[in-house]
Amino acid sequence: MNIFLNGKKLHEPVLYEQTAYILEASGENDIPSEFILRNYSSILKHLHGRLYALNVKNYVGTLHLLGQSFSVKSTKWDEEYVQQLWRAVSEEFSTLPFSAFPPVKQHAENTHQAETIRYQQWTLARDRILYEQEAVSAWEWIAREPHQAMLAEYEALPVWKTKTLGSSSWAAMTRSGNLEKLSSPHSFEHTALFQNLNRNRRDQGTTWFPKEVHVVKKYLTFDTKENRFIHMFLKELWELTEWMNRELRLKMNRRPVHRLDDLQKENEELRRWLQTAFETPWLKETQIAYNIPQNSTVLQRRRGYRQWFSFYQEFMQGARYPLSSTDFNRLLETRDISKMFEYWCYFQVLRAIEQVTGCKRSNDSFSGDKVWGRYMAEGFHLTFTFDGKQGELWYNRTFDRPESYAVQLRPDISLYWDDAWYHFDAKYKDLEEKGFLAEDLKKMHAYKDAIQGTMAAIALYPAEQVQISEFYPSHGGRPNCGVGSISLSVHEGNEKLLGFVAGILQANHSLSFI
Repeated sequence: MNIFLNGKKLHEPVLYEQTAYILEASGENDIPSEFILRNYSSILKHLHGRLYALNVKNYVGTLHLLGQSFSVKSTKWDEEYVQQLWRAVSEEFSTLPFSAFPPVKQHAENTHQAETIRYQQWTLARDRILYEQEAVSAWEWIAREPHQAMLAEYEALPVWKTKTLGSSSWAAMTRSGNLEKLSSPHSFEHTALFQNLNRNRRDQGTTWFPKEVHVVKKYLTFDTKENRFIHMFLKELWELTEWMNRELRLKMNRRPVHRLDDLQKENEELRRWLQTAFETPWLKETQIAYNIPQNSTVLQRRRGYRQWFSFYQEFMQGARYPLSSTDFNRLLETRDISKMFEYWCYFQVLRAIEQVTGCKRSNDSFSGDKVWGRYMAEGFHLTFTFDGKQGELWYNRTFDRPESYAVQLRPDISLYWDDAWYHFDAKYKDLEEKGFLAEDLKKMHAYKDAIQGTMAAIALYPAEQVQISEFYPSHGGRPNCGVGSISLSVHEGNEKLLGFVAGILQANHSLSFI
């Protein structure tokens, strides 16, 4: 296999996103074109004979292609930026309110969604343990100060070793099988204990004495219902990593185009962490729980335990990501960075709304068009209430006649507030290229002019290299009416977007980012 760029053969296993290459599939081990097109149709297009056009598009990471591995880089974004963007999107999805048929786990096991749910559970476990500090810190608290319980049991001791007596001790002493016959006369006959033991016996004149006494033995144990729950959860996570290993091996054989190396490394790192947790000495003393102590005050209140109990509840929800299986797998495996940026922009607008209104995401309601829970696809929207009025934040809402005057339009993000629309479009572009802004502003004008009731349309750009935040008010229009652009950063608070949203929701007469 040979790869050419501008007529020159590549000698290093390095490719770049959004770059057109020519691939020559030839050599000793010729691969049928049917196999190539079936497995790599997303990045390869057949030209002639054994020649193919190769373009990895927006993919950044490790690429497996026809038995070889390539490092795909970006001229605009480094790997750290892609990682941060993905983690941010993953974290935001996990905070959305969830709606599905209860009980989620049992229902999903009998549906085609089971694989997607397990992917999502694995992603949650990976994010919580590898990339977030709370779960690891909580585990350190549990491992350092595990819950213990004081247990009591009765132990049989010879009478001469007994120092204390209880009701159980007396009951044990009076059992006939626990009495031995003494020679008579015996000094024991003059004790109150003798009178109690021989009061009702028919063989008067015979002296009986107890051989054993049952005493209470108290001890501390780590084998509590709360620690059994932790042990069970860790075991479920371990089994999930084993499932992921099997899935990755299958995918490597079936569709080696995905970024499976990164997933494999993350899965192995997750397994190493779990293995270390299993080696905690006190955990080895605990059994596996068969039921969840839902009402345990330890799980609900104790530091470390309450965080892992909350983690488990999220884990059991399974399909907490409102994505279709196709979209989720695409994001998980191929990291379509333009799609991730689009999702991320939606959450940035949502965060701005929450900061201005004080609304909590868990109290918002959201809707979608799918039967299984709610997917973040066309028609997905959140509803919030502020200042006695209701607003909506839509993702990929389609505007057709009569809402759109002429053609069908579908902005990435649409905010409906006070009987007016405000649209946002995510533009994952290299801001150093020339001429992009005028073209995108024309699209914003199309949204504003063609969609009825639209006040403003804003293009959203990544702000890692160039800052572009401008607003062009409409002539003679109402305040906050026009088109513009805002640059957003994964590393910053995005105050300009916050000011724009505040101007809309609080009916300010000017936009704070002008």
